[in-house]
Amino acid sequence: MKKNIVLTQMQLDALSETASIGVSHSATALSKMLNKKILIKVPQVSILPLIEFPKLLETQSKEDILVGIYFRVLGKASGRILITYSKDSALALADVLMKRPKNFSRMLTAMDQSALEETGTILTAACLNALADFLEMTFIPSVPQFAFNHTESLVQSIFDEVKQISEYLVVVESEFIETDNKIKGKFFIFPDANALEVIWKSIGVKS
Repeated sequence: MKKNIVLTQMQLDALSETASIGVSHSATALSKMLNKKILIKVPQVSILPLIEFPKLLETQSKEDILVGIYFRVLGKASGRILITYSKDSALALADVLMKRPKNFSRMLTAMDQSALEETGTILTAACLNALADFLEMTFIPSVPQFAFNHTESLVQSIFDEVKQISEYLVVVESEFIETDNKIKGKFFIFPDANALEVIWKSIGVKS
């Protein structure tokens, strides 16, 4: 059963900083994977009521294709993580991963999808490892679920699950930059209600 939670400004700031630390470490992991320098910009971290989740992609048509890589996270502070890319960003990232020329791909092959899934796993592991060090606790991600679907369908399937366990989501806007490629994605972090209490205690913020 979810609890009614009202976050203070101090809690919002702490959660924003924690999420930013985790996602920023993903660029280092991607650089090592590709053996080239990858920069990451994190222009905005937002903490929103979960009810806002279905509206976050309204700028896109409900029929637009969206790539999603979804993980369940076990540990003292459990929850869910979703990484999303627009179709264009997914194609650009696939070209980088497969060492193809810029704007080469027009569709994702099975090999591309496998590479994106593996990359999502590496990015998520780097994010969780950074959070584990910062919060001094252990996180265990599940095997990822990969989706390449219409925006409305993907968002609704995720929302139907997380609404049972979360009241808030953390949205981390991110932009990976490799030479002249800019790949925009979003990290959605859905902490379980009890996870927030664990995080506050770990970083010394009053609940």
